[in-house]
Amino acid sequence: MSLETFRRRRLPHWEQPYATYFITACLAGSIPATGLLAIRRSLQRSAGRPPCDPRRLQSWQRGKDRLAFMHQEEWLDEGVGTRWFADPRLAIVASDAIRYHAGKRYALHAYVVMPSHMHCVLSPIQVAEASGRISRFSSVGTVMHALKSFIAHECMKVLGLSGPFWQQESYDRLVRNESELGRVVAYTEWNPVKARLCARPEEWQFSSASGRLPNRG
Repeated sequence: MSLETFRRRRLPHWEQPYATYFITACLAGSIPATGLLAIRRSLQRSAGRPPCDPRRLQSWQRGKDRLAFMHQEEWLDEGVGTRWFADPRLAIVASDAIRYHAGKRYALHAYVVMPSHMHCVLSPIQVAEASGRISRFSSVGTVMHALKSFIAHECMKVLGLSGPFWQQESYDRLVRNESELGRVVAYTEWNPVKARLCARPEEWQFSSASGRLPNRG
């Protein structure tokens, strides 16, 4: 049986032990209903129907996912939806949480906390059990569930609110080689520049570009 596993809710997820992932998590309401409808209609026009040939299905799905991601990013950069992380108190909570487990539950290659979402590039690693005798692999799903739950809980305490904090589904993409890793790290750290929030990546406080990551030494 292959080590690579597939899980699906609204989006497809490929999980592979020791692999690296580019992950996007959006705040609930970060894309308004009109934006979600526009994305859905654009995908229907651009992606077309799934191919009948099962050998082409995976490639078609990856292309559709890339289109969905591009459209989503365009709407997020417009800043017309929920922007709780525009509050520095909440952005610090998210940044600190991402950095806290770097080197413990995952190798962290890059991250950025934007006003409406966050990107992480990470590789889950083995975690020692309490006995110290054996270690277990942390899946990307487990890592992100724990991270998002903590951030949501702490931010809602600051806001004095209750209810959904995150969009139900995260986007995660398997990074397949060093060249792709370089591209997604650059995309992550340049996201604030693309969104016209700063002139240079290192100027954005809530990003790996602003300082060294814990696992980079």
